[in-house]
Amino acid sequence: MVENRTFGFLCRVAPGALVSSLFVGAALLVAQSGTAIPDYSRRYDVACATCHVHPPKLNEFGFLFAALGPEGVGLEDRGPATSLWLSTFAGKTGSDDILGVPNRAELISLGSIAPSLTYFAEWRLLSKERLSDGSVRDRSGRFEDLYLTWQVSPVVAVSLGQQRAASQYDVSHRLSISEPSVMSTSVPGWPAATSRLTSLRGFSPGGRSPLLRVAANLSGSPGPNGTMLSVVLPFPGEFSVPLTSEAQDTASPELDGLPKGVFAELYHRQGLNTIGANHFEGRDGRSLTGVYGTAEWHNLHAFAGYAFHSRPAGDTALATVDVAYVPHADVAAGLRFDGGPDLPSTLAAYASLMFGPAGSPFKVALEARARDGSRPTFSLEFSFYR
Repeated sequence: MVENRTFGFLCRVAPGALVSSLFVGAALLVAQSGTAIPDYSRRYDVACATCHVHPPKLNEFGFLFAALGPEGVGLEDRGPATSLWLSTFAGKTGSDDILGVPNRAELISLGSIAPSLTYFAEWRLLSKERLSDGSVRDRSGRFEDLYLTWQVSPVVAVSLGQQRAASQYDVSHRLSISEPSVMSTSVPGWPAATSRLTSLRGFSPGGRSPLLRVAANLSGSPGPNGTMLSVVLPFPGEFSVPLTSEAQDTASPELDGLPKGVFAELYHRQGLNTIGANHFEGRDGRSLTGVYGTAEWHNLHAFAGYAFHSRPAGDTALATVDVAYVPHADVAAGLRFDGGPDLPSTLAAYASLMFGPAGSPFKVALEARARDGSRPTFSLEFSFYR
C-alpha cells in the first residue's frame, strides 16, 4: 500500500507552524471569550457538587451543562474566565525511594466563538510523568485537548482537533489516578521512520489524537441522553509547543496525513447509565471491538468494559471492572480490576478527597496497584484548581 508521502512529509516537517498558529488562536480566544472549569463555580456561585459526583466525574446536571451550555440549563453567561490546574505527584515502587515531582501546570479554557461554534483547550505548560523504570519524562508544552465543535443542528455536531476518540466513557472523568487498561491499551500502529511516529500511529479508545468526529443523537432530542452515534477519523500526531529541550523530542509537534483508520461508536445514555459498543478498523488487519457500560446505584458508580484487539503480532482481549463509592461530593474511594487471558491481572485501590473553597479547591488522590509478577506501586497526587 502506497502512503501519501508528500502530505505526510509536509505535516511532519512543518507542524510547529501549524500548531503554533492554533495555539496563538486559542490564546486570543482565551483572552476574549474564555470560560472554563472550575470558573463556572465562581461565576455562578455554586459548589463543585452542582456539576460533579466528585471532581472530575460529572453528575447528570454536569452532562447537561456540558452538552447544552449555560443557557441550555437556565443560566446566564457571566463573562470570560480561565482556569489553572496545578499538581504534584509522588510515587513508590517496592523498596525504591519515594519520588516526588511537580507534574502538571495546565491552562484550561472553553467557550463560544460564534453561534453554534465552540472551542475547548487544555495546554500543559508543565507536563512530567514517571515511567515504569522510575525515571521522569518531561513533555512540557503539549496540548491535552485543542478542538472546535460546530453544532450543525440540535442533534448533530462536528468536532475537529485533538481530543479523545471515545465519548461514551470519557477517561478524563475517572476518579483513579491511573487509566483503565481497556481504554488506554493501544492497537499498535504500522511502522514509521521514527519510533515516536510509530507510537502515535497506535490507537486506543481513550487516547488523544488529532481527529474529525461527526456525532448525532439518534433519539432526535438535544442533550446528552438518548441513543448516540459517532464516527471518528483519527490521525497520527500530537499538537504541542515544546517548552523544554527534552520536550522537543518527547512532545514534538507531529501530524501525519494518513488516517489511523475509522472508529465508530454506538451507545445509549440515560443520566449516568450507559451501554454501548464500538469498533476501530485500521490498516493491515489492525482492529479493536469493545463493549462498555456505566451504572449508578445510590452512592455506587461502576464502569465495565471488554475489548478484543486484532493485530499482526496476535489477537488479545482485555477487560476492566471499576466500582467507586462516593458517599459525599468531597470523598470518593474505589477498586478497579484490569486483566485479560494474555495479560497480567492488576488490582488498583484508590481514594480521593476534596477540600477548600468552592471555585478554588484542593484535591488529594491516593492509589495503590498490585500486578501479577510485579512489585506493588503507590501513587499520591496533590492538586489545586483555580
